[in-house]
Amino acid sequence: HPRTTYAAVVLAFSDLAAKALLIAVPYYLANELGLNGTAMVALAIPAAAGVIAGLVWVSRSFHDGIAQSVMRLTLAGTVVSLLALAALGQGFAAASREMGLAGPFGDASAAGFAVTVPVALLLGFCFATGPVSARAVLTTAAPRRQQSRVFAMQSTFTDVVAIVPLLLAGAGAQVTGAQPTFVFLAVVGGAAFVALELAAGRRTPAGNPILERASTI
Repeated sequence: HPRTTYAAVVLAFSDLAAKALLIAVPYYLANELGLNGTAMVALAIPAAAGVIAGLVWVSRSFHDGIAQSVMRLTLAGTVVSLLALAALGQGFAAASREMGLAGPFGDASAAGFAVTVPVALLLGFCFATGPVSARAVLTTAAPRRQQSRVFAMQSTFTDVVAIVPLLLAGAGAQVTGAQPTFVFLAVVGGAAFVALELAAGRRTPAGNPILERASTI
């Protein structure tokens, strides 16, 4: 069903994007944005704040009625964040060096660092809330006696699907730089978002008796 397919894809893409960012972001910040070690440590703060904010929100205000909407928004938010992260490398460090704006954060100056902060915050929030909402959708759709099998299959699906793109992302970061890696991830996530939205639009949950029965269990 489009709803559960959506959840499985969100879980797989979130896992892929998080692992690829761990590989590519340090290289990107140091070599393409010109940020120094101080800036990298400082950027961990908004990223952690986004994760904490997402976890606090889902622990207090999250419920099954909004799980599907949150899942869709976090996928879109992750794609937008990746595009923004890729766009930050377009001339920030070079322009800062030419204007003599290098400061405590390295060649990219405080301006480049300041623009990166909201991206880190949004990514942290999406990585915290996206998997929770997707798992909530799967839990609601799967009959209770089959949930363990559903989540075992989902975990295996995530690991298998992420292998090849993760290898390509790592190799791409070493050969062409980290920026194409972010673009690649954004294209994959954006294509998945469009395809899933189209599939969801063609078929509504009300037309699926399995989901209707599962929602009452």
